[in-house]
Amino acid sequence: MREEGWATPQALTYIGAVEPREPRPVSITGGEPLLWPDFILALATMVGERPLHLETAGAHPGALARVADVFDHISLDLKLPGDMGEPVPLDGLPESPEHARENVPGEASEWREARRACLSVIAERDACAKVVVAAGHQVHDYAPLFEDLANLAPEVPLYIQPATPMGGAEAPSPEFLEDLLEDARDLGLNVRVVPQVHRFMGIA
Repeated sequence: MREEGWATPQALTYIGAVEPREPRPVSITGGEPLLWPDFILALATMVGERPLHLETAGAHPGALARVADVFDHISLDLKLPGDMGEPVPLDGLPESPEHARENVPGEASEWREARRACLSVIAERDACAKVVVAAGHQVHDYAPLFEDLANLAPEVPLYIQPATPMGGAEAPSPEFLEDLLEDARDLGLNVRVVPQVHRFMGIA
């Protein structure tokens, strides 16, 4: 278990070691980085003028609100409740005295409540929403995600990412993607379809 204060200046040494030339933006992703708001805030003081990007599933709106101001861009990964694993107990993880650790959503209604709260946080920020789409779902399954985005953060662009067929995941059909795209456009969303480029590059 990592102790309080484990974000140290050594972290900047690691960041500098992978920069080929000039300082690059720093992306904080996961797992779920919002489990560690103290780490995020500490790291933000160490990266200098490097832009900071956050990738989050939106399970912890309180933590997101606490750290949002340190980020130049926030990417909210909108997930169907059925695509999430069982909540992981948070017992034993360090807790900030300034921020009670939030329970991980379990039920679909809890996920929607957390998602709506996170969308409200990013609505007026430099941000985007992302939906990874694999085979095995119905088009209407995504309606609650799109509707929440349209109602709470309509200016935030939406990226639909068809899953790369690997590791047991199956790609959606072109017809399925077209229907999703049109549903999002019908709600007035600024939507794009972008493949998972990191898979082709062999990154994660």
